[in-house]
Amino acid sequence: MRFNRIFIIGTGRSGTHLLAEIIDSHPDIPVVYEDKNFYISQDIAIKGIDRWDEYHPTGCEKSHQNLWIAEELHRRFPDSGFIYTKRNTEDIVKSMIAHGGILGWFDMEGVNPKFLGYDVKPTDATIEDLCRLRIDAHNKEYERLKDIIPIHLFNFDNLMANKDEEISKLEKFLDVNGLTTPKLKYAK
Repeated sequence: MRFNRIFIIGTGRSGTHLLAEIIDSHPDIPVVYEDKNFYISQDIAIKGIDRWDEYHPTGCEKSHQNLWIAEELHRRFPDSGFIYTKRNTEDIVKSMIAHGGILGWFDMEGVNPKFLGYDVKPTDATIEDLCRLRIDAHNKEYERLKDIIPIHLFNFDNLMANKDEEISKLEKFLDVNGLTTPKLKYAK
């Protein structure tokens, strides 16, 4: 395996959970799904990095908030790789609305404003507009990071259209073989 640690980053409803399931299919890569001990807020996440070795010495961690501390994670763990999930914006918005739980982020106290895509919540924005702001902010952060840290773009839409091609790209980035997908039940 190319990396000792893998961090899945991307906005909610973009395919991060599915990607974690795919990576979890490899017998040598344990996956941790959104460990709340570390990622309740950006400040706690940065403080929690020092305890990471104790809880997760190797493997993969999937938390959306990792996007905003990716440089610090890479500085602390230079043997780490990152995977950013990308999906059609309008499909993410529809999924966010349908999921409901994602919408709670917009009213939660103490959430990093960069995570939401705005410093001050726009008063005239629809919930769909707020979702798009968040997605756009995450995509911009990926664009900024792609020349700074080892990061792979995992395209959810391409996975749905051409599973073998997208899995092959992922395996090449991670330098592993044998990743499988769960039964794909996702639809546009």
